[in-house]
Amino acid sequence: MTVTGLLMALGVLVKYPSTDLVTNLRQFALLQSYSDIPSIYVERGFSLPFTWFGGQDSRYPPIEYPALSAVYMEVCAWVTHLLHGVDATQLAQRQALSVEQIAALPDVAKEARTFFLVSAAGLWAAGMAAMRILLSVVRNKRPLLLLVIASPALILTAFLNWDLLPVLCVTAALAAHHRGRHGWVGAWIGIGTAVKLYPALFIVPAVALAIRDRAWSRAAVLSGTSLGAWFVCNAPSLLLHPQTWLEFWSFNRERPAQYGSLWYAIRILGHGQSLTTINVVSGAVLVVAAMAVLVLALRCRRAPSIESLSLLLLTAFLITNKVFSPQYVWWYVPVLVLAIRALPVMVVWSLGQLFHEVETWFFIAGMTTPAVGIDKVYVASVGMRLAVEALALVPALAGLRPHGPGRLPVNKPAAGPPNG
Repeated sequence: MTVTGLLMALGVLVKYPSTDLVTNLRQFALLQSYSDIPSIYVERGFSLPFTWFGGQDSRYPPIEYPALSAVYMEVCAWVTHLLHGVDATQLAQRQALSVEQIAALPDVAKEARTFFLVSAAGLWAAGMAAMRILLSVVRNKRPLLLLVIASPALILTAFLNWDLLPVLCVTAALAAHHRGRHGWVGAWIGIGTAVKLYPALFIVPAVALAIRDRAWSRAAVLSGTSLGAWFVCNAPSLLLHPQTWLEFWSFNRERPAQYGSLWYAIRILGHGQSLTTINVVSGAVLVVAAMAVLVLALRCRRAPSIESLSLLLLTAFLITNKVFSPQYVWWYVPVLVLAIRALPVMVVWSLGQLFHEVETWFFIAGMTTPAVGIDKVYVASVGMRLAVEALALVPALAGLRPHGPGRLPVNKPAAGPPNG
């Protein structure tokens, strides 16, 4: 745990030089120091008065994150105001200024840096809690070893955004599954989905394994608690600020192909697809992957582990998704730690993700783009990312052997994580 804590603290230090709100693409590339966190403080109006659950100043764009992520930002902004002694009078004076004048205030720049540090403290705690949970499920040092191997990519991305929060929720859900606490599995998935959408994927393998065991009450509990927890977490924002709540859904529906995605690389190569085509194909692939998870859960001779099935669904989602932000590598951590035995595969996965993360910023800064033609290095980095993610599926799914047609396999509990 000490090593993990130090590695994550190093992640804070990596991002700290670029928390001054100065856009320097070359610095971002060479130091890998960019973070979304400090800029959000200014660009979403957290330096002004706000009301809870998404009530920002109307001059700023609404928060395009799910409800609990927005609440976390609001808590960090509130703590930042306390630490800097920003009172109601100062906030009211700022409201009289233009957006540009507010952004130029020296005090606001200092507050943005504090906002980053406050946010990072909570994210650090979330990452440490996730690691402790993993170690409690697999009682040996292999998770630590895997994370150390993966640390270059993880260090560079841990504090780029708020993704350590849903990672903690997913880790807690997987641990609850292995302990047979299925109500908590659904609750953690619901809470995680209120922070970031991807934890919703994990309800599919959890319910599929319940169907395999003909545990209909378990399937109902999983579905009910996940939906209930999600609704409770979203209800205040939905009721108080419905337009802000809807922004996440409309933003992601209308979002074009962006950095890191297969679709973005295809566009660079001159074969760009329409947004409708991308949305339809990505959705279709996800549905097919979900059906494959159900088939594997029902037809394999031995019950697959929830992490192996989750890895299949998560990989299908991220390979075809129209966005791949570098911090998404953290989404893989709980399932890889529990599902992968082959350390060489983890090494290759880590190096491929590291290459893609570093090259993304070199590409944004124009440092690998030739004067004429396309940036082949960047396209290769996207291809490398896709390849290593597909590679990680091989050892995770290698032991799954479909059962022949006819009766379902004899009920067996889902396989637990390896302990050797």
